[in-house]
Amino acid sequence: MPESKTPFIELVWQEYEPKKLVFPVAFQQKFDGVPVRFINENGSVTGYTRQGEPITGLKHLLDIVKFMLLADGSSLTGELYIPGMPFKDISGMVRDTKILKPRLNCYVFDFDLTNQPGAAWIDRHNVFSLALGNYLATAGQAKEDCPVKLCPSAICKTPDEVTSCFDMLTTAYPTVEGAVLHSLNKTYQPGKRNKLSQKLKKEPTIDLQIIGFEEAISKDTAKGNGMVGRIIAALSR
Repeated sequence: MPESKTPFIELVWQEYEPKKLVFPVAFQQKFDGVPVRFINENGSVTGYTRQGEPITGLKHLLDIVKFMLLADGSSLTGELYIPGMPFKDISGMVRDTKILKPRLNCYVFDFDLTNQPGAAWIDRHNVFSLALGNYLATAGQAKEDCPVKLCPSAICKTPDEVTSCFDMLTTAYPTVEGAVLHSLNKTYQPGKRNKLSQKLKKEPTIDLQIIGFEEAISKDTAKGNGMVGRIIAALSR
């Protein structure tokens, strides 16, 4: 069990800055889900939020993850996601402690090897690919039917290849949120925002400073209802 509420999932750099990446990189579709880190703790596997809160109702995922995380302290990190479901609905489902969540898939993008803290992303990726393949063979399960999935990756050697992959991704999936890029040599650093893992979005993120609120007006009484109706913001400098 984590000792504090500080982030212990590695955080992705919020902006695409190719000069801060080390090429080649793995190009992956970004899934708009809830981050999770599954950790093997003395033979028992638990899924945690980035703040260290345990997530309940994931037995269908734990049974698979436990097969793969044989070493005590090893972990895998991914996104809990249901294709086509809005983020707010996925988030609400994850937070609900009273229900099972068999519809949730886990799209894995990183894998922590306890006995190899300096292992590169590509090596951890290969270990997980083998572990997932062994599970599928043992369980007699088809890859497409397994709720634990490895995020598909394309290897890009230059920023121009990243641009080409991004154009193909957004053309094929117009509503996709974006992509995530991982330098192949990056190590896993839980709790830190790593510049060697970066988000690439169709529209850049804008930072806003909240400077005030306006009360919501009831359409029935035309009076304030005690709730926030509008947030007043200014561009951060």
